[in-house]
Order: sequence, then C-alpha cells, then structure tokens
Amino acid sequence: MHHLRDTIRQFLHRRRRFVAACCAALAVVLVWGSRTQSGPAESLTRDIRPGENVIPAQVSGAASLRVGDVLDLASATDDAPAHVVAHAARVLELPADSGWAGSSGSTIVIAVAEGDALSVITASAAGQLIPIVHGS
Repeated sequence: MHHLRDTIRQFLHRRRRFVAACCAALAVVLVWGSRTQSGPAESLTRDIRPGENVIPAQVSGAASLRVGDVLDLASATDDAPAHVVAHAARVLELPADSGWAGSSGSTIVIAVAEGDALSVITASAAGQLIPIVHGS
C-alpha cells in the first residue's frame, strides 16, 4: 500500500505543472458551464412580472395543469363556503411526478398578484385549493 502511494506521489510530483494545468482547465469548464445554464430558480425569477409574487400552493387536480396555464384558485372548507382567493394566477412549475399519483393534490409553484399572495398561502395551509383554469 505504501509503495502505491509513493509511486502516485512521485508521478504527480514529476508532472505537477501538467496536473495544475488540467485542474485549471477543469475549473474554467465548470465555471463556464454553470454560467451558461439557467437553473430552476433562475428561470422562475425570469418569469416574474412586476407586482407579482411567486409562491407554492397545494392544489387538487395538479395532473391536469400545464406550465403557463392561467387560473383562479378557489378555497372550500367545511367551515366556510367556496370563494376565490386568487385571480389570474400563472402556473410556473409543476411537480416532477404530475401523473395520476399527483391528481389528489400536489404542490405547484404559481405567480400571483402581490395582494393575493397571503390569501393563497393561508387558504393552502387550511386545505387544498381548487384550480379554475381560464380558457384560451
């Protein structure tokens, strides 16, 4: 074991400039790649319009939604009649598994007017929201 470690150490010592150049090249490639690709958070902030907040919301029927859908969000509980808590919310992100498993209720990311954000968060914490999709 010591012999292998000594051999590797000698190899790297003799070629330390080459190893340093390879590490520098790898660092440049990694930095360049991270700057040219936009991550999920960057794409979400790019989609925000003035006067909007981006929030998560627990909704029923998320499997039938698509990114870009415009919808109203209604809240219905046992204690109160159904009422709309947000108008013209835009769907920005859906759960990765938005298939039949997500149809009972999933957390989606939406953009809502600043005045509706607190109402949506409160209603989402109390129970699932019901999306009402706008026609095109």
